[in-house]
Amino acid sequence: MSLILLLLTSCSDHTLIHEKVITEENYYSNMSIFPDSLNFGSVAHSNLEKESFYITNTGNASFNIEQIDFNIFGNFEYNYIGNMTLEEGDSAEVEILYSPDADQVNFGQIIFMSDADNEQEAERWFAGQGLAPRISITPDIIDFGSVRLNCETEVDIEIKNIGSLELEIDGSTLFSSSPNNFILDNNNSINGSFDWDLDPGESLNISVTYDPTDIVSDSGEIRVASNDPQNSRQSVFLSGSSFYTDTNTDSFIQFYSNMSDVIIVVDNSGSMSRFHNNLSSNINNFINQYLSYNINFRIGIITTDSAFFDYNYVDNSTQSVSSYLSNWILNIGTNGSGTETGLGSLYRSFNFGSAQIMSRSNSNLAIIFISDEPDHSISPWGWYASYLDSLPQYNGSIIAHAVIGDYPNGCTLPNPNGSSTNAQFGAGYYEIANYYGGTVFSICSEDWGIQLSNLGALSVPQSSFTLTKDAVEGSITVKVDGTSTNNWSYDSSSNSVVFHQGMEPADGSSVEITYGMDIPCE
Repeated sequence: MSLILLLLTSCSDHTLIHEKVITEENYYSNMSIFPDSLNFGSVAHSNLEKESFYITNTGNASFNIEQIDFNIFGNFEYNYIGNMTLEEGDSAEVEILYSPDADQVNFGQIIFMSDADNEQEAERWFAGQGLAPRISITPDIIDFGSVRLNCETEVDIEIKNIGSLELEIDGSTLFSSSPNNFILDNNNSINGSFDWDLDPGESLNISVTYDPTDIVSDSGEIRVASNDPQNSRQSVFLSGSSFYTDTNTDSFIQFYSNMSDVIIVVDNSGSMSRFHNNLSSNINNFINQYLSYNINFRIGIITTDSAFFDYNYVDNSTQSVSSYLSNWILNIGTNGSGTETGLGSLYRSFNFGSAQIMSRSNSNLAIIFISDEPDHSISPWGWYASYLDSLPQYNGSIIAHAVIGDYPNGCTLPNPNGSSTNAQFGAGYYEIANYYGGTVFSICSEDWGIQLSNLGALSVPQSSFTLTKDAVEGSITVKVDGTSTNNWSYDSSSNSVVFHQGMEPADGSSVEITYGMDIPCE
């Protein structure tokens, strides 16, 4: 603004007017920001785009950028390029960097705080659309509820790309509590093998089936791997439980007179030499079990082609029982018939052979078959089982075990010279051992000591009680003389309750076993 002063002075005849201009300049800072906003448009995830705001001092006095606030929703960053103090005509650049990581709209706000005369606080907005694949799994929590035992129920699972770029499914994996009662079906016949590629909006289905085999609650998780940048491992959580509809109670009377008759049926064909040696070397482990239980025993040996003992049977009065039996076994020889008839020999031995002489009334009967081939007797195993059940002296107190070739294809035992010995599956012996609730051991085992020790323990007072119906594991309760006990385990292979060694019910005890029945789903 100018102030004009007129000074009037007089000189001679004339009056002279002098004009003096004094200027007082106004200093003013002005912050200008361009543009008003930034729009990044569509940007694929992991790509980087840059846009800038420009701050210019259009005034004639300096100002300071005192503070910058950056408020964002999304993957934005900023760089301030320039001085924080802007003189007249100076500019600074504020670079906004955008690298989206999801399929969504992102936006933000930047606020400049200054001491400029025209504007102390200026805000500017910016936005962008992130492009990315995005996985959606429906449902992501599956509770099958309570399902009847052994009944399957299936749920479909939809996998969909709700994003804006192609979704790649790399695989799916099922994790489960043990035992696993869930079945994952990737529908490969329809979906093809991995990887699966889904365009935006496209979907496919997989399924999971729950088939409970016990009454223990189950849990699991399906993990689906994809290229979704936000959720590369999407989970579907599974749970379920089961119930059974019917129960059954089996009642037994533990009967034994502390007497046990043992018939060992040994294959004496040409391939049995090595197995005779194993049996002979470890028979003491078998006898020790009888001695430890103070059993009144009689033990005799027949072969698969002879119903008669080569020696007198042994009993508690026999001196050096183990040595006696060991020598007996070694002298059996391997010149017997190649058509092994162990069940037939046993029948003949009780009908007119040595077992008829050795057997005692009110005794338990333990039968042990040892062979590397199946039984070739004339009648099927069931016929011989019926005959044994009819023997009045044992009143059904019978157990049978087998040391045979493995089910179902036999087994092979390596020899020291590099060759091998093959044992065929012991059909016939296998079935009759299971029928009487006994145990099947592998003739190819390297450790006959443990096997014969176990055979001895399993052949003394009854420890195993075979159930009349298929039982649901986990549902079984056992009472001895009306008192609940936990001194037992369940053998699912034989569907039997087996009392722990030394915890067998006493003679004359009542054994009551109640359990849920494993009834097939209709």
